[in-house]
Amino acid sequence: MIFKKMNLHNFRQFKGDTEIKFSDDPKKNVTVILGDNTSGKTTLMQAFNWCLYNQINLENPTEIITNEVIKTIDVGENAKVEVSLEFEHLKKIYTCRNFIVYTRNANGNIQKIDEAQIYTISDPETGQTKRTTENAIKEVFPRDLSSYFLFDGERMQSLVDNQKIGKRDLSNAVKNLLGLDVLENMQKHLDKVKKEFSLELKAEESNQSNLESINKEIEQKEVEIESSKKMLNELEEEIIKIEAEQNKISEIIKSYASLKELQEKRLDLQKRIDKHGALIEQQKSDIFKTFGTTSMNYFIGKNFNRLIDKIKKTKLSDKGIDGINANAIDILLKRGKCICGCNLSENNKAVEELIDLKKFLPPESYSVLLKALEVKINNTSENNERYYENFNKMYKNYNDLIEQQFILKNNLEETEKKISATGDKDLSEFNDKYMELREKHKQKLLAQGSLKERIESATSKLHSLEDQRSQYAAKNTVNELVNLKIDICNNLIEKVSKRLNEKESEVKTSLQDKVSSLLSEMLNSNKTIVIGDDYNFNVEDEFGTTANSEGEKVVISFAFVGAIISIAKDFIMNSNKEQSTEMDDDKFTLVMDAPFAKLDEKHSKNVTSIIPELTDQIILFSVDKQWNGTVKNTLSVKAGKMYEIKKDGTNSSVIELGKGAN
Repeated sequence: MIFKKMNLHNFRQFKGDTEIKFSDDPKKNVTVILGDNTSGKTTLMQAFNWCLYNQINLENPTEIITNEVIKTIDVGENAKVEVSLEFEHLKKIYTCRNFIVYTRNANGNIQKIDEAQIYTISDPETGQTKRTTENAIKEVFPRDLSSYFLFDGERMQSLVDNQKIGKRDLSNAVKNLLGLDVLENMQKHLDKVKKEFSLELKAEESNQSNLESINKEIEQKEVEIESSKKMLNELEEEIIKIEAEQNKISEIIKSYASLKELQEKRLDLQKRIDKHGALIEQQKSDIFKTFGTTSMNYFIGKNFNRLIDKIKKTKLSDKGIDGINANAIDILLKRGKCICGCNLSENNKAVEELIDLKKFLPPESYSVLLKALEVKINNTSENNERYYENFNKMYKNYNDLIEQQFILKNNLEETEKKISATGDKDLSEFNDKYMELREKHKQKLLAQGSLKERIESATSKLHSLEDQRSQYAAKNTVNELVNLKIDICNNLIEKVSKRLNEKESEVKTSLQDKVSSLLSEMLNSNKTIVIGDDYNFNVEDEFGTTANSEGEKVVISFAFVGAIISIAKDFIMNSNKEQSTEMDDDKFTLVMDAPFAKLDEKHSKNVTSIIPELTDQIILFSVDKQWNGTVKNTLSVKAGKMYEIKKDGTNSSVIELGKGAN
């Protein structure tokens, strides 16, 4: 897919009509849009999102139409905001329009009277144009992949910092690339069908009412679990947003050179406090667990020596048999038959020996029990010595951790005071906001933990109810067909799950290899990427995991973007081979907002020379100071279109600078 042009009408600060034509020249595949900070670069970037997905990630996201326009309309007058995108895909021209019409009503208030997203496809060969659906557009430009084709600075930062939002974007991209989301949906559907089959199970007539009652409880638990999971997902989204906002504010605070060291210290202290908190909770749990299982023997162990002395002073007979008491002898005598099989009524000597043996067995004699007690006491005494040593060690570790955390918290408190005591008003406001978000984040994490416990408890109860249902149903032979259907569902779910894991593992490996290859090329080093199961990743060299400079982090994000695009191309190529189709004109575009902001001079040349080769079209938003120098020198030969955003008061306009780089 290649973008042809974008048209805006009264979109945010771009009053009136604005048209931007993007370069589709294969040899000059870069379109550069320059502008100062606050001029509207990010607004233009978000225009793609609003047009394609009806979403916008800007301050005051509901203020879509130009303020100057909406404020000046009279009662009964209308004003329209619109963004349209035209792009080419597989020799077809797609157009996406998103618009809202406002009016001022009789009360003087502004209200929407019309809004829509309209999609069309045109065939240049036949000249025919027809309406299409949102799905047709999203098949070309999937929402889950948009983070890697509409790539802004924040996304780059969240990815290289291994933030949750970056890992989520990476996970969604991987799943979308290979259609793994289809397998996930198949899993959910099969699980739903299995539940429906389970409701067909019948019990014996006497237990049918019990089975129906259990089915109702199961349904209630499933609703509870589904509702809790939905709440958990919403909560996790909120946590991700809070963390993203925390990171954004943290970056602003860090930008103040005088407080940079303090800010880094605060972040480090917080991480260490969190780590110590987790260790303390684990150590506490281990102590309680150890205390609950073996402490009784230890506390009564102080009396063991006196018991041993008394046992030793007691004259113990060795004629008793461990495990047998006098009652057992009485039972044998009454039965008239020994455990060896001989008939006691015919063997008086055996009877006499058994009667004599009773003298040495409980309750007439406790020699056997006391000997067994002596052995057990000796074993327990040895265990008590180890218990005492281990418990003391655990308790000492616990106190050490408490003391270390106390020191860390004091250090954090002192650091917070130093930051708050700054005379810079703006920094103080940012710091207050950070602390507010931190408290909100803490409360959300507590709520998250509570929800997880609720889901775990409800799931455990659900499994218990399902077991009860199975027990009732197992007694009724009419369930054979239903059980067969359930078994088929389980078999399919297992196969789909296995396939899903295999495919995801394959694409992770491919992603890891491609990122490592690009990273090595961009850094001129032998560094590689290792991606974990949860999409955390480490950068390693021959000595193991390594730290990365800010410039290297930016390079890593470029490597990920290039790898995602490469995998997408490979997937489409392989799909075309499997379907015996040729789609050589299927192309990829990359829209980037301020990608070179943190790229140092050392890596600029390598990255900027490689990026245009990764994809078929690049639309680049940048400030002059980031463009001028190495970036311009490298990319100017690839620049087919160049624009500059001019700011005039609260409004902005886009001016074409002419063909080629200027």
